[in-house]
Amino acid sequence: MRFTKLRFGALMVAFTLVVPAIAVAVSPFVDVTPGKFYEAPVNWAFITGITTGKDATHFDPNGAVTRGESVTFLKRYHDNIVQPAITGLGQTVDGLSCASGQTAMFDGTNWACGTDTDTTIPNSDILATLGCTTNQVVRWNGTAWVCRTIRITTALGVDHTTAVDPIGFVAGLFTSMAIGTDGLPIISYYDFSNGDLKVAHCTDTPCTTKTLAASDTLGNVGQYTSIAIGTDNLPIISHYDFTNRDLRVVHCTNVDCSSSTATTLDSAGLVGSYTSIAIGTDNLPIISYYDSTNGDLKVFHCTNVECDETVSTGTATTVDSGGNVGQYTSIAIGTDNLPIISYYDSTNGDLKIVHCTNAACTT
Repeated sequence: MRFTKLRFGALMVAFTLVVPAIAVAVSPFVDVTPGKFYEAPVNWAFITGITTGKDATHFDPNGAVTRGESVTFLKRYHDNIVQPAITGLGQTVDGLSCASGQTAMFDGTNWACGTDTDTTIPNSDILATLGCTTNQVVRWNGTAWVCRTIRITTALGVDHTTAVDPIGFVAGLFTSMAIGTDGLPIISYYDFSNGDLKVAHCTDTPCTTKTLAASDTLGNVGQYTSIAIGTDNLPIISHYDFTNRDLRVVHCTNVDCSSSTATTLDSAGLVGSYTSIAIGTDNLPIISYYDSTNGDLKVFHCTNVECDETVSTGTATTVDSGGNVGQYTSIAIGTDNLPIISYYDSTNGDLKIVHCTNAACTT
C-alpha cells in the first residue's frame, strides 16, 4: 500500500489529544474535497502548522510522502504539538532530580536545581535594598538574594497571563480587535471547541476583566474574523461560515455584543474566508474576502449600517480574477475616501493591491 500524504496526516491525528477539535479547522486547499474522510486530518495538519501544502492552495492528498516530507512533518509535529503540550504542563518539584548539595529553587518562571551557597537569612538592609513589591517573595538564586513574583498556577501548572477566554480549547484563533466607543477593547475570535464566533468585551483598559458572548453559533462559524465599529457606534464582524462555505456578518446591538444579529452575505460557491472589514466614508461596511471556488478576490458592499440582507441587498463584486488571488486580505479607507485592499497572489507568489475608484469597489 502506498503511503500517501492523507494517510500520514491521519496517523498523526490518531496520536494527538485534540482529535475532537480537528473537524472545526479549515485549510485553503482546493483539492481537499469537503466531506471526504481525510478533510478533518488535513485541516488539522494545516491549522497546527504541520503542513503548508504542495503550494498555497493545493495539498495533493494522493501524492506519495517522500522521506524528506516525512521527517519534516514529524519535526513540525514535535515542535507544534508535543513541545507545547509538555510546556503547558509546567514543572513541579517532584519532576526534578537534584544532586547532593542542591536544592529545588523557583526563579519566578520555573523550578530548577541549584546550589544554595548562602544560608544566611537576609537582614533588613538587604530587604530594603531589594524593594520587593506585593505578591513577591525573597529568593536566593545561587548568587544573590532577589525578589521573585509568586506564580499562581492551575491544577496542571498552566500559567495564564490575562487569559481572556480559558474555557475549553478556545485557542484564540482568527482574532481581530477594535476599540469601542466606550474606549474599551473588543475582540472577535473563533471558539475552536464549539465552532462558534465569540466576542470578548474588556471592562477595563488592560482587559484584566471582561465579558464573553457567543455571537454566532449557527453551525461551524467564526473563522477569519474581522471587527470594526460602525457609524451607529456598534461593533460589526465579518467571518467565515465553514459549514456552508459562506461569507457571514454579525451586527452587535449593544457595545459588548451580548446581543446581535447574524446574516449570510455571499453564498455563491465556496466564499468568505480571509475576511477584512472597514467602514467607508459613505458610513457603510465594506468587506474584502476570498472566493476559493474561483480563486478570486471579492468585495461585499453593504447598503445599511447593520449589513442586514433582509432589509436591503448589498453588492458582491469580483475585483481581481487574474489567477488564484485574494487570500490574506486587508482593507482600509484611504484619504481619498476610497477603499484600498492588499492581498496575496498565490499563482505568482506576489503581494498585490487593489485601489477602488468608487465607495462600493464595483470599479
